[in-house]
Amino acid sequence: MESSSPADTRQRLLDAAWAVIRASGLRAATSRAITSAAGVNLAAITYHFGSKDELVARTIVARIEGWLSPALDHLSQEAIEPTERAMRAIVSLNDSLTALGPDRDALLDALAAAKQHPLVAQSLSDLFRRLRQQLIEHLSDPTIGLPSWVEPNAFGGLLIAAGMGIAMITAIDPASPTAAAMSTQFAATLFAARSV
Repeated sequence: MESSSPADTRQRLLDAAWAVIRASGLRAATSRAITSAAGVNLAAITYHFGSKDELVARTIVARIEGWLSPALDHLSQEAIEPTERAMRAIVSLNDSLTALGPDRDALLDALAAAKQHPLVAQSLSDLFRRLRQQLIEHLSDPTIGLPSWVEPNAFGGLLIAAGMGIAMITAIDPASPTAAAMSTQFAATLFAARSV
């Protein structure tokens, strides 16, 4: 095992944890499998993350944040008209989903298994709560022109669920409409609701 800086070791552990999860699933992400893939000793996990569960949780959350961050960046561009921001965010999310390739399936598997891993489930819950809050702020912008019956918290949750559902169905059913087609239809439905 080669010597490296603490930052290098930390990143190697994160990369190795993801490599194990991607190759064999969340259940296979044992301390030994991760440290073997990282080329470090077992104590490195405790030193850098406190526990294997914390390492795994941070790894998955970082991957999902990476998937979502381009879309969130579009939503935060206040100089752009809100409807256009939302459309750009949807297109960006589709692009990110396509770019994930095999990582998409591993993320979906990890999400499905998260309930059996309390720290992973809690970390994902915190991430989705932050994402929902950002969506609430965007949806509450009066210039978007959503009808008064749209409740931003519930609708933010619906948007997250729709995004996850689109990712799931395109992973499972290769004959399904594309993520871009479904997201565009969803956005068109959303914006049509402004006139209701």
